[in-house]
Amino acid sequence: MISLTGCATGSSEQRSNSVCPPVVAYNREEQRRVADEIDALPEGSVIVGWLADYMVLRGQLRVCQQDVNALFWGANVKSQITGRAP
Repeated sequence: MISLTGCATGSSEQRSNSVCPPVVAYNREEQRRVADEIDALPEGSVIVGWLADYMVLRGQLRVCQQDVNALFWGANVKSQITGRAP
């Protein structure tokens, strides 16, 4: 069996990002500002529901990145222990 592991370019971080879109990081000031802006919205604003959906998607992306990294690193560690390609 031919292993393509040696053909991979870039780091494992790039590998997970190619499978899972990146999660944009927001600093504390941006988070505070968004919270203030959400508080200022009129009662029943539709955008609040959309933002809740966005929050769920961000959590799913984090899980995706963790799963991909665990699969990648788990296969590599196992191959180093057994001496066989993943």
